[in-house]
Amino acid sequence: MNPIDPIILFFLLGLFAGLARAELRLPAAIYDFAFDPFTGIAYGYDSQNQRVVSINFTTFEVQSISRTRQIASSIASVFFDAFGNLYGYGS
Repeated sequence: MNPIDPIILFFLLGLFAGLARAELRLPAAIYDFAFDPFTGIAYGYDSQNQRVVSINFTTFEVQSISRTRQIASSIASVFFDAFGNLYGYGS
């Protein structure tokens, strides 16, 4: 049996968690993530705790990078530009 790709597994776990969210108390609410073009590290925005996080796809550990100034309650999309700057889009 072939092992499942970690990114696909993370997506499926997120999908399941989204469907079961009313029943489940999750430590983070990450709706999107992006890979740093220089380091390959994945970053996302945790809307539940309003913080930028890094995601380890080997262990599925979510580590806090920084807290925001609560400029948005939800960041629906994160992306990097060609220079490695991380941006988030939300409301």
